[in-house]
Amino acid sequence: MAEQHVHKWEGIVSEVFEEEGSFSAILTGLNNGGPKEEVTLSFEEVSEEDMPLLKPGAIFYWNIGYEKLHGQVKKASIIRFKRLPEWTKKDWDQIMDKANELEKGIEWE
Repeated sequence: MAEQHVHKWEGIVSEVFEEEGSFSAILTGLNNGGPKEEVTLSFEEVSEEDMPLLKPGAIFYWNIGYEKLHGQVKKASIIRFKRLPEWTKKDWDQIMDKANELEKGIEWE
């Protein structure tokens, strides 16, 4: 299967509308920049495995292009959410300890 991506965006989820089955996002074009755009997308555009990641502030990539399979060409829209590492309480405690240690070394006048 050959894929050709025509448009690519990076998006940030701004709001989730559970009852409507949709979410709004701010998109930034990755092809050639351009102004930021606000869009509303359906949950149906999001894969089942990405649904738990769909929350305000989540980053995703949206590609629209064409797929060619066995001589047939069809338009394709693919949304993939960015996977970020999960922080544990231990991680946060270590970060706070280091921040407190650094703060003690600062001489405030």
